[in-house]
This record gives sequence, C-alpha cells and structure tokens, in this order.
Amino acid sequence: MELSTNVRDAILEQVRKCEKGTIPPSAENQKRITALLELLNKGLGGSLISDVLEDMVAATESAAIQRTIELFGSHINSESLVAFDPDRIVRRIFNPILGSPQEASIDWMAKVIEAQAKFLNGMEEQTKDEISTRLRKASQTASLPATTTQALMKIASNLDVDLTKPDAEESEAKEADAAPKT
Repeated sequence: MELSTNVRDAILEQVRKCEKGTIPPSAENQKRITALLELLNKGLGGSLISDVLEDMVAATESAAIQRTIELFGSHINSESLVAFDPDRIVRRIFNPILGSPQEASIDWMAKVIEAQAKFLNGMEEQTKDEISTRLRKASQTASLPATTTQALMKIASNLDVDLTKPDAEESEAKEADAAPKT
C-alpha cells in the first residue's frame, strides 16, 4: 500500500470525525488537514474530495454539513461540485445550509457558486425553484450577521434570484385568499 493511500484515508477519517462532532473544525485541525493534503498526489486528492462530497450528500443533519465545510470546505472547489449531480448538491448540501444559515457555510456556498456560475445550468426547474424559495426564506432571517446577509445576496445575484419576489406558493396562497368566495 502506498503512503499517499494511508494519508488519504487518515484525512477522510478526520473529516468524518468532524462531521460526527467528535473533533472540532478548529484552526489546528484545518492546518493538519491542509498539511496532509499537500502529501497527496492529484488523483487521490480528487478521490478524497469525491468521498467527502458523498458523505455530505448522505448527511442527515445540517450541523454535520456545516462542520465538514468549516474543516474541509476550502479544499472543495467549484469544479468538484460540477462533476457531481447539481440537483443532489442543491437538495442535499445547499438546501440544508440555507435552512440553518451559518456564516462559514454561506460564505463557502457563495464562493463556489460565484466561481462556477454555470453550475446550475443543468439543474431541473423544480430544483431551481426550491433553492430560490430557500434563499428567500434564509435572507429573511432577522438574526443573521451582516456578512452572512451579504453572502446570501451574492448567492441570489449569481443565481438570478430576486429576493423580493414572492414564491409561487406564497403568490398562490395570496390569490386564493383574495379570490371571491362563493
């Protein structure tokens, strides 16, 4: 077994421990992961990123995704996301992030979407509508720091989402309330 395979497996183990909450996404752990990544060859680095993305897609709680992004997000670039199914990325990673917006994960999301604007081109219309709705709801969260709100606005701009426009569901509900009752 090659040394780089052991390094790859050690990094993946640390990312998974962080995802589960057994180690923190601290600056010290981030430095350790970065140092280990420098030992990997390109092929295993891509394989590691794919495995981390698969774990994020499989995560059942947004806190696990948030921790993974804090620890490893700087190593997941937009090209890695484009290689994945955009619908799965939106449904399983972006939507949980928007459902519980935290500064680090919203900033990461803004950066990867900005770097790869064509990321959403292959996405189904229903998925685009879903992320638009979640962006609008997240932007209306009163307790968000200004930097997080700015990152949400950047995401909306890059996705051509009008944050002031009501959602289709909201519009339909208002129309139903305004319709004459017979």
